[in-house]
Amino acid sequence: MLINLSLLIIGLPFSRAVTEIGIAGIILGWIIYRFSSKSDNKVIIGSKIERFFRKFRVECGIGVPLTCFVFVCMFSLTQTNHFYPESLRGVIKVIKYTFFCLAVIDTVNTRKRFNNLLILILSVAFVISLNGLIQYFAGTDLIRQYPLSEEHRISSSFGNPNNLAGYLCMLIPL
Repeated sequence: MLINLSLLIIGLPFSRAVTEIGIAGIILGWIIYRFSSKSDNKVIIGSKIERFFRKFRVECGIGVPLTCFVFVCMFSLTQTNHFYPESLRGVIKVIKYTFFCLAVIDTVNTRKRFNNLLILILSVAFVISLNGLIQYFAGTDLIRQYPLSEEHRISSSFGNPNNLAGYLCMLIPL
């Protein structure tokens, strides 16, 4: 799981397909891990539904608000009159990223893992920023050969300057 998460962090700036495949792999690996966990194979008294949901319980304070948010999104699907396929796709995406959030919380559960991932995130941001500076001075970036825009805005390997700005702004609090 930690290796998949690391590969996702490295591949995030380079390919949308790698990101989607990485997230799906992390979710699938997490679900398999949760169902094959030895500690949960004890005899559990309760219904099958209760046993099923007990497999996905993650010890964190965000579980109840996250569950409420997913149910509100699912309820909003019943209120839509137009664009039902797009709304359904949006709800599926919310559910997918909710499982991804729970998998990350469950995987990054020690200080050492957190620090290692933080170093990896900052290293990738440094490479992306360096690539952007090379794009500014050389006219094209090194990774994907994107040219500098006519407005002289840096996009690095993202292809769009706004995507690069969003990525780097997300990392400012770190």
